[in-house]
Amino acid sequence: KAMPPPPPATTQSQTTVGPKNSNNDLIEATLAQTYATADHLTSLIKHSTSLRLALRASINITEDLSKRHSELLRHSSELSAAAERLQAEETMLTQHAEEIGMPLKHYDAVDRIGILVGVLFKDGGRTVVRGLAKLKVDNDDFAEVLGKIDDAVDFFGNECGGKEVLELHGGKDAQHSSGSLEYYRRAIVLQEAALFLIQEAVVDRIKQTSSDVQAVLKLPRVPIAADKLEASLVYTRFHGISSRS
Repeated sequence: KAMPPPPPATTQSQTTVGPKNSNNDLIEATLAQTYATADHLTSLIKHSTSLRLALRASINITEDLSKRHSELLRHSSELSAAAERLQAEETMLTQHAEEIGMPLKHYDAVDRIGILVGVLFKDGGRTVVRGLAKLKVDNDDFAEVLGKIDDAVDFFGNECGGKEVLELHGGKDAQHSSGSLEYYRRAIVLQEAALFLIQEAVVDRIKQTSSDVQAVLKLPRVPIAADKLEASLVYTRFHGISSRS
């Protein structure tokens, strides 16, 4: 009896190759996924490293800014203290300058105002020459000049002691007089000259007013007797004007 033929070889090889291809595909897919995951992890590591470096740089910049801020606060405190010290020194120097300049201001005022009120000092102040004043009472700066004269009289007389010395010596002993005493005398002369200008201005104003009243009332230039003035028309008009004013 004959035996059956063996199965064809091609069928056995096909069944054997099929599972091997599936395993290879699975392995390749797993390897591809692994490579992709590894690449992703590598990218994350690089980004993390970059972020860490950037964070470190930011921390360094923050520390540097904090250090500079502290130095700036320290310098600001030093500058503030220096400014306060300079301001105090300026105040003190200004006060000293005013104290030094005050006598010079009054000396200059006495020397400069003399010619304005018509007074000239000769022979070291021992001779006083009076002339025509350049300053009028009606001028706007007359009050200022008069105030400077009064300040000079007060300074040389009270603060420098010129008034007391002059009263003790009775206005004499000029040979041993100090500069403040001499300028106190000059300031007194200027004050008298300024007051004389005021007196002259008042007298001139009264004369001008009297002339205006005579012109308005048509009064005669000849003086009227006192016993006839009250009964005259002149008295009546003048009394009416004065009562209305």
